[in-house]
Amino acid sequence: LLKKLILRQLQIVKYLQIVLTVIKVSELLKHYQVTYFDEVSSTMRTIKSSNKPAIHIAKSQTKGIGQYGREWLSQPEKGIYFSLRNELVLNDDQYLLAMAQLGAVTMAMVLNDMGIDVTLKWPNDIYFGQKKLAGVIVEVIHFKHKRCEYILGIGLNLKAPSSINNAIGLNEISKQNIHPDELIEAFVRRWDKHVTMFSKSGLTDFYTFWCQHDYLANKVLTINSEGVETVGFSDGIDALGQLKLTDKKGVDLSFGHQASIINIG
Repeated sequence: LLKKLILRQLQIVKYLQIVLTVIKVSELLKHYQVTYFDEVSSTMRTIKSSNKPAIHIAKSQTKGIGQYGREWLSQPEKGIYFSLRNELVLNDDQYLLAMAQLGAVTMAMVLNDMGIDVTLKWPNDIYFGQKKLAGVIVEVIHFKHKRCEYILGIGLNLKAPSSINNAIGLNEISKQNIHPDELIEAFVRRWDKHVTMFSKSGLTDFYTFWCQHDYLANKVLTINSEGVETVGFSDGIDALGQLKLTDKKGVDLSFGHQASIINIG
């Protein structure tokens, strides 16, 4: 009987901690319209009907969207899935091309603060070791006179899908009991600061961090751009988020988001 009472008390304490966490996060994100879903097709889709600024968070997605329109497996409570809708004013229109990289840098910094040493894989993935932990996508809703309205989407594995060999989950890496809302709050807090810096100078202020955590650093890559394949050494990214490559002849090249990595040597 005593054991049952202790277990019950522990359950109550855990529940209260979760409630307090949600209240705390709601206060910190009060300038956003935050909506929770048990299941949606995709938070990238549902948030389009919301007024900005808004955040949509789901326990699962039936048609999660990944890079290049691929499906992002979003099984119930096996990941953190959310989208953020807001706007910013850019000094340079071309900075739009690097917003997904900014999202990846921001989440990587949050994870590093939690003691999780991750790397950044161009264009917008977060890796732990040799396996993918999270991905970031950005969709521009409206852009005029340097004012950009955008949707940022993030999927982060808590438990890696068994059907994907090169994936890993946060619960496999960290022994911390990280509540999804705490991680989202930490991300949004940083994002709001980062996006102000980014609007003025692109990725310039984040270049050093990317270089220090570049998954592709000094690796031989095969890039496909508009049907043409190029082989060379990875040389980081520029302020516009383009991948820099030095080919076999020593020529420095840059590749935008239309390009894809088809092999890593």
